[in-house]
Amino acid sequence: MVTSLFRLEAKLSHSAPHVEAPTPAHNHEALDLGKDLDLGMGIRGRELDARWKPVGHIAHRHVTEERAMAMTGAERMARLRERQRAGQKSVRYRQPKDRRSRIQRWNNAIDTLLDCLDGWRAWRETMPVGLADSELAERLDAVLELREFVEQLATAELPSGFGRD
Repeated sequence: MVTSLFRLEAKLSHSAPHVEAPTPAHNHEALDLGKDLDLGMGIRGRELDARWKPVGHIAHRHVTEERAMAMTGAERMARLRERQRAGQKSVRYRQPKDRRSRIQRWNNAIDTLLDCLDGWRAWRETMPVGLADSELAERLDAVLELREFVEQLATAELPSGFGRD
């Protein structure tokens, strides 16, 4: 934004010599955005900065409807310290680590597959006569043919690992 403002200043100085570009209060501020400055050529001070444009889709979690720019790190840290002084605790959720062995996970996966196949078999058996020759019935039959492979997976001997084989 700073380079674009320097270009704007140069453009203004060539086209409208009677209009002076505002001097920045700080190095990072090129305009006092609280004022509605007339910079000539139909450009108003508030039109230069994106902070004054309405926010349609908020893409950053620190951007709110009142504030169209993301908060700085210092502002977020000040907000955190304020919450800590008020006694608010931040709630952090962690997903518990899966501490099952590979063999246990394998057996649980096989059990899940067999439960799904049992449910689909019950669905196929209770299907109305009118749907017996439908595409849905064909798909269920194709899935139910996989039961043999799942049972073969259940009988597989898995390596224990770490020299325990």
